[in-house]
Amino acid sequence: MLDSLARGSANQIAGMVQASVRDEQPSGVVILGGYDVVPPAIVDVLDPQLRASLADPAADADNFIVWSDDIYVDRDAMDFPNCQ
Repeated sequence: MLDSLARGSANQIAGMVQASVRDEQPSGVVILGGYDVVPPAIVDVLDPQLRASLADPAADADNFIVWSDDIYVDRDAMDFPNCQ
Protein backbone atom coordinates (compact mmCIF):
# COMPACT_ATOMS: atom_id res chain seq x y z
CA MET A 1 0.00 0.00 0.00
CA LEU A 2 1.09 3.61 0.05
CA ASP A 3 4.04 3.94 2.41
CA SER A 4 4.35 7.70 2.44
CA LEU A 5 2.10 10.71 2.76
CA ALA A 6 0.75 11.56 -0.67
CA ARG A 7 0.29 15.18 -1.64
CA GLY A 8 -1.95 16.72 -4.28
CA SER A 9 -5.59 17.15 -5.14
CA ALA A 10 -8.25 14.63 -4.19
CA ASN A 11 -8.21 13.28 -7.76
CA GLN A 12 -4.42 12.91 -7.82
CA ILE A 13 -4.24 11.17 -4.45
CA ALA A 14 -7.28 9.03 -5.24
CA GLY A 15 -5.58 7.86 -8.43
CA MET A 16 -2.62 6.62 -6.38
CA VAL A 17 -4.87 4.92 -3.83
CA GLN A 18 -7.10 3.37 -6.52
CA ALA A 19 -4.08 1.95 -8.35
CA SER A 20 -2.79 0.45 -5.13
CA VAL A 21 -6.21 -1.02 -4.30
CA ARG A 22 -6.49 -2.54 -7.80
CA ASP A 23 -2.97 -3.97 -7.67
CA GLU A 24 -3.03 -5.34 -4.13
CA GLN A 25 -6.74 -6.19 -3.64
CA PRO A 26 -6.82 -5.41 0.11
CA SER A 27 -9.77 -6.53 2.22
CA GLY A 28 -10.38 -2.93 3.27
CA VAL A 29 -9.18 0.66 3.16
CA VAL A 30 -8.66 2.84 6.22
CA ILE A 31 -8.29 6.56 5.69
CA LEU A 32 -6.55 8.35 8.54
CA GLY A 33 -6.93 12.07 8.93
CA GLY A 34 -9.50 14.73 8.37
CA TYR A 35 -10.15 16.76 5.26
CA ASP A 36 -7.09 18.86 6.09
CA VAL A 37 -4.94 15.73 5.58
CA VAL A 38 -6.97 13.72 3.05
CA PRO A 39 -8.69 16.09 0.62
CA PRO A 40 -12.29 15.19 -0.18
CA ALA A 41 -13.86 15.04 -3.58
CA ILE A 42 -16.40 17.82 -4.02
CA VAL A 43 -19.54 16.25 -5.46
CA ASP A 44 -22.57 18.00 -6.92
CA VAL A 45 -25.43 15.64 -6.05
CA LEU A 46 -27.74 17.20 -8.63
CA ASP A 47 -27.45 16.49 -12.32
CA PRO A 48 -27.51 19.63 -14.50
CA GLN A 49 -31.14 19.10 -15.59
CA LEU A 50 -32.42 18.76 -12.02
CA ARG A 51 -30.34 21.72 -10.83
CA ALA A 52 -31.77 23.87 -13.64
CA SER A 53 -35.32 22.88 -12.66
CA LEU A 54 -34.97 24.16 -9.08
CA ALA A 55 -36.24 27.64 -8.38
CA ASP A 56 -33.37 28.41 -6.01
CA PRO A 57 -30.79 25.63 -5.52
CA ALA A 58 -28.74 28.01 -3.36
CA ALA A 59 -31.58 27.87 -0.82
CA ASP A 60 -30.02 24.62 0.40
CA ALA A 61 -27.33 25.43 2.96
CA ASP A 62 -24.71 23.45 1.03
CA ASN A 63 -26.11 24.14 -2.45
CA PHE A 64 -26.53 20.36 -2.85
CA ILE A 65 -22.75 19.88 -2.75
CA VAL A 66 -21.20 17.18 -0.56
CA TRP A 67 -17.61 16.45 0.40
CA SER A 68 -16.82 12.78 0.12
CA ASP A 69 -13.95 10.34 0.56
CA ASP A 70 -15.69 7.71 -1.60
CA ILE A 71 -13.32 8.58 -4.44
CA TYR A 72 -10.53 6.70 -2.67
CA VAL A 73 -12.27 3.32 -3.00
CA ASP A 74 -13.77 3.78 -6.47
CA ARG A 75 -11.80 0.98 -8.10
CA ASP A 76 -13.52 1.08 -11.49
CA ALA A 77 -13.89 4.88 -11.94
CA MET A 78 -17.69 4.68 -11.94
CA ASP A 79 -18.02 7.44 -9.29
CA PHE A 80 -19.30 4.91 -6.77
CA PRO A 81 -17.40 3.24 -3.94
CA ASN A 82 -17.14 -0.48 -4.50
CA CYS A 83 -15.72 -2.16 -1.46
CA GLN A 84 -16.42 -5.81 -0.95
